[in-house]
Amino acid sequence: MYDSLSSMQSIKKILLHISSFRISMIFLVFWSVFYFSIRFYKDSGDPDIFWHLKTGELIVKNKSIPYNDPFSFQSIQKQWIAYSWLAEIIFYLIYSQFEWLGLFYLKFAIHLLMFFIILYLCYQLSQNIYISSVLTLLIIPLILPLSVVRPTTFSFLFFTLFLFIIYQYKYFKKDNLIFLPLIMILWANIHIVFIYGLILLALFLTGEILNLLIHKQKSLDLLKFSIISFLTFITTFFNPYTYKLYMQIWEYLKIDYLKPYISEFNSPDFHNKIFLIFPLLLILNSIAIASRKLDFSNILITLFFSYLAFDMIRNIPYFAISSTIVLSSSIPKISINFKIFQKKITKLIIPFLNFIIYFALFFNIIIKLSYLDPYKIMSFQYPLRAVNFLKEQKIINPKTKVINLFNWGGFLIFSLYPQTKVSVDGRTPLYLKEYYYKLFHFEKGNLYWKEYLNDNVNQGGNLIIFPKYFPVNQLISKENEWEVIYMDEISIVFRKKI
Repeated sequence: MYDSLSSMQSIKKILLHISSFRISMIFLVFWSVFYFSIRFYKDSGDPDIFWHLKTGELIVKNKSIPYNDPFSFQSIQKQWIAYSWLAEIIFYLIYSQFEWLGLFYLKFAIHLLMFFIILYLCYQLSQNIYISSVLTLLIIPLILPLSVVRPTTFSFLFFTLFLFIIYQYKYFKKDNLIFLPLIMILWANIHIVFIYGLILLALFLTGEILNLLIHKQKSLDLLKFSIISFLTFITTFFNPYTYKLYMQIWEYLKIDYLKPYISEFNSPDFHNKIFLIFPLLLILNSIAIASRKLDFSNILITLFFSYLAFDMIRNIPYFAISSTIVLSSSIPKISINFKIFQKKITKLIIPFLNFIIYFALFFNIIIKLSYLDPYKIMSFQYPLRAVNFLKEQKIINPKTKVINLFNWGGFLIFSLYPQTKVSVDGRTPLYLKEYYYKLFHFEKGNLYWKEYLNDNVNQGGNLIIFPKYFPVNQLISKENEWEVIYMDEISIVFRKKI
C-alpha cells in the first residue's frame, strides 16, 4: 500500500514537472527550431551544398584531400583550397546513407544543440527562465534563414561553444578553457570562419585587460587565458593546407565587388521585418550595458559583431548569438520581479500553453515532414529535368564543357561531374574580378555578353544551360553557331553546332 502511494506521488511530481512553465518554454524553443528549420528547408535550395557533396565524394573515393580544382574549366588558379573538407566528408557520408532527409536532420540536430546551449547559458546568466526563453526565441527567426546545410551551420555551433566556455569562465569561474584549442582543431578543418573564434578570444582578452586597468579588479587568470588563446591559434595550422588557410581568408576579404550580386554579402535590408530584430537587440544591449559598470569585454564583442552584421547579412547570426548572451549577462540589474506574476500565470495560462505547445509539436512533426520533398524543390530552382534529358540522350561526354548560371554551377557539378566541367560555381576566390563582371553582364544580356561567350568558347565551352527567361537567351538564339536542344519552364539548353 505504501509503495503504491509512493509511486502515485512520484508520478504526480513528474506530471507537475512536465507541466511546469520552464519545461513548456524548452518545448517551445524545440518546436520553434523545428518549425523554422522545415520552413527554410522548403524555401531554400542552397547552391553551395551540391559542390560540397561532390567534393566530399571525391575525398572519400580518392582517399585524399584535393589541392587542384577538378570542377571548372575557367578557374584561374590550378591550386584549390578545399577548406571545408571535413564538413564535406560528413555531408557526403550522411547523404550516401540517408540522402537529403539525413542532411536535414543533421542540420536540425545542430540547430537544436546550439539553441539549447544558448538557452541554458542565458538562463545561467540572467537567472530568469522567462527572459532567457524570450531572448532565445527572438533570435531563432534571425539565425535560421541564414543557416542552411553548409559548413556555416557548424560555425554557428562552434561560435556558440566558444562563448559558452568563455562566459562560464568569466562569470562562474568554470575552467573549461582547454576545450577551446580542441574545438578549434575541428573548426579550422570545417569552415573558414574559424577566424571569428580567434577574434572572439582577442576581443575578450583585450576587454578584460581594460577592465583590469580601469576598474582595478582582477578576477580572472588572464595569463592562463592568453596561453590558451595562443594554443588555440596554433591549432588552426593543424589542417592539410597549414598557413595557406589564412591566404584564403585574405582572398575572401577582397571580394567586396560581389556584394551587388550575392544577397548574403549585402548589408541587411530593414524592409525585411525579420531583420528588425537586429537593431532591437542592439538597442537592448546598449541599454543593458549602460545600466551597469562598463564591462569592456562585453562592449568590444557587441561593437565588433554588430559592425560585421551591418556590413554583411551572413554575419547577423554571429551578432545575434553573441548579443543575446551579452544581454543576458547584463539583465539581472534591470530585470522585473516576476514572482507575483508567476503565481497567477501558473494557474491561468500554463495548462492552455502546454496544450498548444504539445499539440503544435505533434502536428508539425507528423504533417510538416510530408512536405520535405527536396527533388520537388530542386525541380523549381535548378535545371533538374534538363540534366535528366542530357543524361538520357547521352549528350554529356568528357569533352562537354558547360557555360552556366553562377547559382547553377554547384548543382551541375553535383549532377554531371566527372563527365563534364562547368564555367563557374560558388567557390568565389577561384575566379578573377573581371570574370565576374563579364559573367553578370552576360546573364543580363548587357555590354560584354558576346565577349564573355567567346572567352568560354575559346576555353572549350560547347553547351549552355541557363534559365529560360534570361534576356541573353534571345541574343544567343540569333547566333548561327548555337542551337536549342532542350527547353522547359525552368531552363533552356543550347549546343554549339559542329
